[in-house]
Order: sequence, then C-alpha cells, then structure tokens
Amino acid sequence: MIHLQGTEIRGQMFHVEERDCLLFMGSPNLQKLDELKCTGIYISDIPIHDATRDVILVGEQAKAQESLKRRLDKLR
Repeated sequence: MIHLQGTEIRGQMFHVEERDCLLFMGSPNLQKLDELKCTGIYISDIPIHDATRDVILVGEQAKAQESLKRRLDKLR
C-alpha cells in the first residue's frame, strides 16, 4: 500500500515495456462515507467493479439500520 495525502491507496505497479515506464493502478482504501468525504472523492469516482464502493455502501446501510433500530427501541 502507498500512503498519499492522508489516504491509503492499494494497487499494483506494472512495467510498460513499449514506453519504458511504470504504471500504477490502484484505488483508495476507504471503509466509510466520512473517509470518502475527507478525500474529496465521490462515490461515482470509484469504478463500479471496485469492491470499495460495496464496502462503503454496505457500511452505510448497516449504520442506518442500527440507527433505526435504536429509534424503534426508544419508541417501545
């Protein structure tokens, strides 16, 4: 992993022989929507096939369900 301006990036480097250069392909290592906001990245910036989107969205859904559960318990 590479640490870039407060955000961890995970990925892999490839050697491109035709250009004699290195290409880094990676994505931010984020878990929460708040972390996404701090980086200035939007959910739409993350490719659909990247699991990071799913991790963030599932986490937000779980947080929302827990909040609803607490509110329901208060009403009982």
